[in-house]
Amino acid sequence: MPAKPGFGNLVVTLARWAVVWSIFGAAGVVMVVAAPFASPRRLYPFLSWMFRRMVRAAGIRLTVVGREKLTPGAGYVYMIHHASILDHFVLAASVPGYLVGLEKESNFRVPVYGWITRWWGNIPIVREEREKALAAIDV
Repeated sequence: MPAKPGFGNLVVTLARWAVVWSIFGAAGVVMVVAAPFASPRRLYPFLSWMFRRMVRAAGIRLTVVGREKLTPGAGYVYMIHHASILDHFVLAASVPGYLVGLEKESNFRVPVYGWITRWWGNIPIVREEREKALAAIDV
């Protein structure tokens, strides 16, 4: 049965989001502090654990089906549609292995976020230049 709108639900929602953003902030601090000493791949198991805590704190209950069919060490392309700000965290919390993403090139110029994104290994894409975007992901 869906929850009825009301002040109590608003308080619970705000509390959940406060916890989500606190975990997100802690993950960001870990990345900034650890970056000079460790690669993102080395930190990924811990960060994935933090992302699972974020997703759970947001009230999202995940059921992952078919993970056992993934071959360890193989490359996969996962498509998310950003229906939620948490989509990429749900993906990182659900699938094994290190993930990188395609990122709008201008995001790499955002202070701190852009630096972390580049360090993480995301691939900058100029969406307005189709040929360059395709060349960026040609492996």
